[in-house]
Amino acid sequence: SATSLNYSVGLAIADGMVVVCSANDNRVMVFPPGPPASDGIAAIRVLGQPDFTSQASGSALDRMSLPWDVAYDSVANTLWVVDTFNSRLLRFSKFIVRVQNLNESLGVVIPFQGQQPTVFVYPKGLLRKGNIPLSRKP
Repeated sequence: SATSLNYSVGLAIADGMVVVCSANDNRVMVFPPGPPASDGIAAIRVLGQPDFTSQASGSALDRMSLPWDVAYDSVANTLWVVDTFNSRLLRFSKFIVRVQNLNESLGVVIPFQGQQPTVFVYPKGLLRKGNIPLSRKP
């Protein structure tokens, strides 16, 4: 659901929004900015799944398998996700979309943009150097 995480790892703040990997659900959840989090706050976006209830792993560019870490580059407006079992680093360009008069949750899936890398073997983290995250092997 939009309010649950299953083995939460990896955390980033993206323009006030909280971005968390839900590793066992094979997805990344994006929660709205606001007061300190409490139980039951619904996510407004999901990455790696077609909706908030799906949790199957996959290797297609719109799927994930054990996402483990996230980093947000505010200069490039890009979210980076370590997709561990697919041995890749995903880049979501133009991650923050400015919307005026937003009165309800977006509930959208943001598709992966770019080419599938093939140089990582079970990455599990990001090393941040300034605004440039670099993947590292376990």
